[in-house]
Amino acid sequence: MKATSLTIHAGRASHMVGLREKIGYGLGDFASNLIWATTLTYIVFFYTDIYRIPPAYVAAILLVCRIANAVIDPVIGLAIDRRHGREKARPFLKWGAAPLAVATLLVFVPVGEAVGVKVAWAIGTFLLLSITYSFVNTAYGMLTNLMTTDTVGRLKLASARIIGANVGSVLIGWITLSGVALLGQGDQRQGFMLFMGATGVTAALCFLITHRMCRETVHYDAVPVTGGSGALARALLRNRPWLVLTLIKFLNSTANTLSLGSATFAAVHVLGLGAGFGGTLIAVLTASSFAGCWLATPVGRRLGSRAAVRVTNLAQAACFFALAFVPQTEVPVLALVAMIGLLIGMRDPVTYTMLSDTLDYGMARTGVNAMGLGYSIASAAYKVAAGIGGALSAGLLASSGYVAGAAVQPDSAKAAIVMGFALLPGALLLCSCLVTWAYPPDAEIEHRKSFVARE
Repeated sequence: MKATSLTIHAGRASHMVGLREKIGYGLGDFASNLIWATTLTYIVFFYTDIYRIPPAYVAAILLVCRIANAVIDPVIGLAIDRRHGREKARPFLKWGAAPLAVATLLVFVPVGEAVGVKVAWAIGTFLLLSITYSFVNTAYGMLTNLMTTDTVGRLKLASARIIGANVGSVLIGWITLSGVALLGQGDQRQGFMLFMGATGVTAALCFLITHRMCRETVHYDAVPVTGGSGALARALLRNRPWLVLTLIKFLNSTANTLSLGSATFAAVHVLGLGAGFGGTLIAVLTASSFAGCWLATPVGRRLGSRAAVRVTNLAQAACFFALAFVPQTEVPVLALVAMIGLLIGMRDPVTYTMLSDTLDYGMARTGVNAMGLGYSIASAAYKVAAGIGGALSAGLLASSGYVAGAAVQPDSAKAAIVMGFALLPGALLLCSCLVTWAYPPDAEIEHRKSFVARE
């Protein structure tokens, strides 16, 4: 099919982004991960061991709410695509900051003692958090495409994003449990509520700073869409690189979320080092991922995007498998977790850049600007994967005879924790590595993008 020529109205469409923009953009994912990392790492622990919801119900809650994102995110993406005016995505950061802070607090407000009341409250508040998070985060993710068309500039923005995300995750890993203890004064329910209330306010302020420091400089003119959302969806289904990359990110997210959700349980019941060591594992993972981000640009340039993702996924899978068989002591486990984090940091900026490039590829191929819908569906897939990872973590506990709050667990529960912490994540990442062979060569992506005309 002949490529369609598009016009980008932008005085600085391919400009190299400045330090102010990189700092502002990085603060956005710092804010996101103050909330995202906490829910990934501690929500199962909070629901089962503190709020005392049975693990089977927790699995259902997480799965239902994350699958709801499959509807929520595309609706928000369509709203952004259909928004008129000079700026499409940036205003959503300002509009959504305060509601996100409120929703973050409500998730950790313990209501009722009856299981039915707890489950209903958990579903309602976690769904509200999913909606408000999607409202802000979908728009935030689209800014990469709207701030510059330069591939290197996008990679630098993606690296700033992952650095911000890792700083947020390291901070959460280090201070959450100690902050809960300090604020709760022996009452963990109160501690989590107060700590997460403060976290939500901090995240909202950071999104407002991102709104202030970042600007949209790229404005696309594409063929007008007359078939509504169906035409946009059909354009995406013709975009093979976007489909393949979405599957890769889905598998990666499921693997990482499953391992994160199992980390605290592994620290307590497999390693015998206490819940605090779970925070140490998360802090080491994210700190090493932060270091890996600085290698993303040279690795991406040296290997190319497709090969970089393939190699890092394969190496990460090997580390997860090794994690299940090394002596369950502090040093080897921390070493492998650090290597896993380093590989994540090297890979994730590259995949975010690839997502921006696949959306440009699709516009060049079809002439249809489905950027908002394309990003939001990819984001929804990522969040559904996170829900599946969390549900798998809780489901493994529920099916293995795990006893919430018990100091001693049966061997079957310990085996299930190792399965969720190491073996299943390794298998999922191996599958993701194999899927990279379906992604087109980098040269084909760049060739298709070259049909985009710039004024």
